[in-house]
Amino acid sequence: MRHTTTRLHLAAAIAALLTTGAAGARQVASPEVTSQAVAAFEQSTRDYASLHRRLEQPIGSIRLGMSVEAINRHIQELAAAIRAERAAARGGEFFTPALATELRARVDTVLVEHGYTVAGVLAHGRVPGVDYARVRLRVNDTFPWILGVAMLPCVIDAMPALPSELQYRIVGRDLVLIDVHASLIVDILSNLLIDPDVPAAILVGGRTVYAVKAGDTLASIGARFGVERTSLIAMNQSTHPDVLTVGQALVIDNTHLVTVDPHVSLTINIAQRLLTFVDQERVVAYPITVGRRTWPTPVGSFMIVEKETNPAWDVPVSIQREMKAQGKPVITRMEASPANPLGAHWLRLSLPGLGIHGTNAPSSIYRFASHGCIRMHPDDVAELFGRVSRGTTGVLIYQPVIIGSVGSRVWLEANRDEYRRAPNALQYVRDAAQRGGLTERIDWTAVDEVLRRRLGRAIDVTKPDSTMGIARH
Repeated sequence: MRHTTTRLHLAAAIAALLTTGAAGARQVASPEVTSQAVAAFEQSTRDYASLHRRLEQPIGSIRLGMSVEAINRHIQELAAAIRAERAAARGGEFFTPALATELRARVDTVLVEHGYTVAGVLAHGRVPGVDYARVRLRVNDTFPWILGVAMLPCVIDAMPALPSELQYRIVGRDLVLIDVHASLIVDILSNLLIDPDVPAAILVGGRTVYAVKAGDTLASIGARFGVERTSLIAMNQSTHPDVLTVGQALVIDNTHLVTVDPHVSLTINIAQRLLTFVDQERVVAYPITVGRRTWPTPVGSFMIVEKETNPAWDVPVSIQREMKAQGKPVITRMEASPANPLGAHWLRLSLPGLGIHGTNAPSSIYRFASHGCIRMHPDDVAELFGRVSRGTTGVLIYQPVIIGSVGSRVWLEANRDEYRRAPNALQYVRDAAQRGGLTERIDWTAVDEVLRRRLGRAIDVTKPDSTMGIARH
């Protein structure tokens, strides 16, 4: 045990020296929309850094050229002082539930964007001979540096900024916040790395026959049901898709496979263009319009902070500049009216400048076309408006490909990767299937076809057996 302890302290000494210098090293995050949860976390870490500096001042700082023994004495004295000051510290003080939801969504997104999987990250960071199920980390304990995995740069970039006294490390699936100079565990976020690919999946929508009404077009029907125009043409084998007659019967299949975060009421999958609302009564998914590729909707957790009917539109400066560049009249404010693009309902989110609202152009739904906000059909946003309140929480994710097991069947939905963040779709499905124990139940030829066509609806890809075949839609 003595050799292990010495090795841990040597690793801590090296880490402490690496964060000591004229400039002061700092783990920084890329520019990102800052939520209330992230802002509160960053303030808490700044407060902690002030405490650290006050307690470290009488001990003296770590300097280049100090011996390992001197550094170890410094670590032990500083850790003892911090433990005494924070004797009542408990987990979750920094990684609040709201922040945990946001960080998991951020990490899931960047792993997909860069072609990594949770299984791959876990395998990379696994120390041979360590049973991670038996590792017990506690706040105010000495951090076991031998288990701390250096984080992928893309994951670091997704994290909130830290003062130089603090660092992130991953141990197994958990994210650990460490005081480097004290080699001390400050907080722990359990299960940062989760496998969202094979949840208890939920199927919504289904097959129906729709009677065409006066004024309908395939675009307006697709917008209402959450179906691509091209898919409607294929479903109905339309030879003249632009010619519809009143009363004409159209087959519509808007079966979708949705994943929901059980800790929040609203899950918005940007790539899928669906907003899923969950309460004690039901699960309902609404088609939406999200930000275009050049003005993407951000990911992260949020809270509804304001509800307003018949809102005025205070036009953001960035959109005013766009109006000017396009030679359009520049509007700074538009009062409530039939011409107002916000429609009759506005739900302001805690993410700056972002909201969920209606529209004065219902046929524009189910597109990548907004300036980042979530646009809904007027009837849908009116219904949602009545079911949510200030304080309702949600999460924005970007997951073009979804696989899940529903009953005895395996379903796969592939949407187009509009933001070009998920290039390795087949490998993503294979890894997810392996983790979920689905590999042997899947018809991989059907998977290839689903990923090739990207129809934006759920397809049964269960391997055929003696009693049931593959349901083709």
